[in-house]
Amino acid sequence: MKKIINPNSTMRPTGLLNDLDDFASSLNEIQKNGISAFDPKPLTGNGEYELFVKSNELNAAERLLIVLCLIQYIEPELYEKLIINKNPYRLREYEDTWMVLPTGETFLKLVAASSREEKIAAHRYLESNHLFYRKSVISLGEVPEGMSPYFGVLKINPAFKDLFLYNVHRSPRFSSEFPANKLETKFEWDDLMVNPSVANKLNEVRLSLEHLQDLKKEAALLKHASDGYRCLFYGPSGTGKTLAATLLGKSLQREIYRVDLSAVISKYVGETSKNLGNLFNTAEDKNWVLFFDEGDALFGKRIDTAQAADKNAHHSNQDVAYLLQRIEGYRGLVIVNSNLPQNMDQAFSRRFEMAIKFDILNAELTKKFWLDNLPKACQLAPGFNLDSLIARYPLSPAQIKNVIIRTWLKTISRSETLILQNELELCIKDELIK
Repeated sequence: MKKIINPNSTMRPTGLLNDLDDFASSLNEIQKNGISAFDPKPLTGNGEYELFVKSNELNAAERLLIVLCLIQYIEPELYEKLIINKNPYRLREYEDTWMVLPTGETFLKLVAASSREEKIAAHRYLESNHLFYRKSVISLGEVPEGMSPYFGVLKINPAFKDLFLYNVHRSPRFSSEFPANKLETKFEWDDLMVNPSVANKLNEVRLSLEHLQDLKKEAALLKHASDGYRCLFYGPSGTGKTLAATLLGKSLQREIYRVDLSAVISKYVGETSKNLGNLFNTAEDKNWVLFFDEGDALFGKRIDTAQAADKNAHHSNQDVAYLLQRIEGYRGLVIVNSNLPQNMDQAFSRRFEMAIKFDILNAELTKKFWLDNLPKACQLAPGFNLDSLIARYPLSPAQIKNVIIRTWLKTISRSETLILQNELELCIKDELIK
């Protein structure tokens, strides 16, 4: 028995299905007369597709372009009506699956019919200054070098596919278009153990973002207000920078993504900027937090091209300049993590609203961290001098956790519950030479 979708369900993409029906019923006329034959009805619903169309004031050609991309998920046989002699609509055929997919040329031909002027005018919908590119809604697949990019297969961003088809937002998967992984934690804000100066600055960042709209209401401050916020975390590894970034996103109820710089930086000219563009385009307007871990690789000082022998130095500087531009215009929180802030380009440093130095915990907090994380089933052996050990071996929280785990394993392997100081010190020394 065929399952009937509840017409009142928020999962039903009513507006999109209406546009698809209008496209299918008008297809013959569209093929003859172009976009003038496609007259989709005004949308009245509150689904994500309807909201996107209305908020961006999409015209008939833009709505057709979205529908063309989504047909493969709803009624792929509709593409076959465009397969006629010599494939004038330039659909891409896949023999292994017997599937055909539309290209940029498919869209251009439908919009323009036989008019060259209309076709040239329709190029704007597939260019980088159009909102579909700027918001990473639709893109074109790769084509052989020298071929028109419009022969690339039309691709809709998976996040927008889910939004328009199912009325749900799903986190993007790691890909070349979005080289970042979502960060999540079971810890809460109170679980973060950092020095008081760090805690105070993190709270200031939270307050700044929570009261951004209030700040804009103050006439004297409005001209200084920015939609985005940039923050630098620096200091030794293992001092809580990643956890602090994750908890900031969690406390602000914003998704946070750690950018994989190895997937962003490319040896090929122009590829790094392209990868960065894809990243920021996808994240734009979604209020996400972008966390650039080990940011020295991307935020390093620019090279003096007059002195550099490397012919790619100029292109590296262009990448840095492009990154600076995108970060400055990003309407969200950007956090850069660096172990070596002195190596960062000063142009970036000047644009951080906050720079927070993470360091080894003070003696009081270090002792608390030790005691909070020691296994409850074990006890320190008589004569164990924890204060002396802390003074002699300043460790980061991450190092302390590693030492505790190794010491616990040694303890249970002896079928005992007493933690011996000499065993623990050996584990500390091993940790310090890693």
